[in-house]
Amino acid sequence: MEASVRDRVILVLIVLKQAMSFSCLSVLFQCSISSVHRYFVHTLPLVAAVLKTAIEWPSKEEILDNMPLHFKQYSRVRGVVDCTEVPVERSRCVKCQLLTYSQYKSTYTVKFLVCVSPAGTITFISEAFGGRASDKAITAECGVLQKFEAFTDDIMVDRGFFIDDLCSARAIGVIRPPFSKKDRQFNRSDALKTADIARARVHVERAIQRVKIFKLFNSTLSWEMLPHVNELFAVACGLTNLCAPILADDKFQ
Repeated sequence: MEASVRDRVILVLIVLKQAMSFSCLSVLFQCSISSVHRYFVHTLPLVAAVLKTAIEWPSKEEILDNMPLHFKQYSRVRGVVDCTEVPVERSRCVKCQLLTYSQYKSTYTVKFLVCVSPAGTITFISEAFGGRASDKAITAECGVLQKFEAFTDDIMVDRGFFIDDLCSARAIGVIRPPFSKKDRQFNRSDALKTADIARARVHVERAIQRVKIFKLFNSTLSWEMLPHVNELFAVACGLTNLCAPILADDKFQ
């Protein structure tokens, strides 16, 4: 007996939420492992196609109409960008090992770029890159900068996110915490700016944390799941956008 559409969608969500193996799911759904795999492979693209519609690039007017208080002095910011890494199993393929080894995490990972609006909504996600890829390389290749408008938009990044030349070529401003100079402490202005930007960009970390609530992205991905990782990440981000807002109403103007 074939599983219903409802059961197939539930199966996909269980894989995402609980990182449950196909063998365990075969017991739960009382069918063969091959049937579980077939349901998953056929249903995931459909679920992803629906939930990708919850990840939209807002207009400038929508950004300004939903500007939080912490962004009051950064009203030109169109998005807050960061990269997140997900551990993957070590491959037997040497080339795959080289592509996925992350110096930052000291393990094998895949890496996504995530852009979050000032209001805390995920507005752009890249496809998966190997953990070896730098933040700059991912930013250059994923197409996120094409979303920003020249001369009017700023992008907010963390201190170590070096994309200034890419943004300068497109006339996009870059907002980041100031660097501390060698043998010199921050002055009052630098300290206040650092605190302001930290308060403004903390919700990009909170949005990524919500995605990591899904156990599949909070554990080591099997190579069996790697061909589906882009669609799985899109489902997780789409569901995150459909949850309660990250920022409370009193955080807005």
